[in-house]
Amino acid sequence: MSDLGGSFGRLLRHHRLGANLTHEALAARSGLSVDAISMLERGMRHSPRRSTVLALVQALRLPTPAREVFLAAAEPPSVPSRPPSRPAPPSYPPTVADDWTEAHAALGAGLPKAAAAMALRAIRGVCVDKKAKPDTRLYDQIEELGRAQVFHPGLVDWAIQIHLVGAMVAHPDEDGLDSVKEEDAVGLVAFLDELLRLTYELPDRLARLKAGTTPRRPKLVE
Repeated sequence: MSDLGGSFGRLLRHHRLGANLTHEALAARSGLSVDAISMLERGMRHSPRRSTVLALVQALRLPTPAREVFLAAAEPPSVPSRPPSRPAPPSYPPTVADDWTEAHAALGAGLPKAAAAMALRAIRGVCVDKKAKPDTRLYDQIEELGRAQVFHPGLVDWAIQIHLVGAMVAHPDEDGLDSVKEEDAVGLVAFLDELLRLTYELPDRLARLKAGTTPRRPKLVE
């Protein structure tokens, strides 16, 4: 199985399950056979025809930028792929995990706008999960959670340094994606990775270590 076939297959399965569709239901919607969909998901067909991919896009009813990521995953990458080196840890909230995965997929496919959009949505999802005030700017939410010691203070300082965050949330009614460059998206995805590591992975790991490795008092030798 090639990396390309595996990446597209995993993304297809992810969207199919997200839409609560069986292989049979997706086949009925798309006009493809059940075997064809199964082979694509398993990476056994590495170069799906454009018409096949478009039929799946319509059947899955993918929104933008998920549509862009899906279409790009079916094509040979024009830049070196940078997918996540591991699946999303179970400590991540499910919607945040999905956006994190798609942000990395978009970055690997050379789609900085899509990567930035998914990374920002994941960051906002973390803020919502940690009970930041709703309907406020993303940076304000990050700063609020930093003051509450929910976020590591270094993350707040980092957010100030990321020009993209400030540019994209200065006006909540604008997405600000027109000016996104690859280096902006790379920085934003790196920020997301560290945010998730410090906010979910590290506390989860410490809790598991504490629960499983609490030292017992040694018996006294009489």
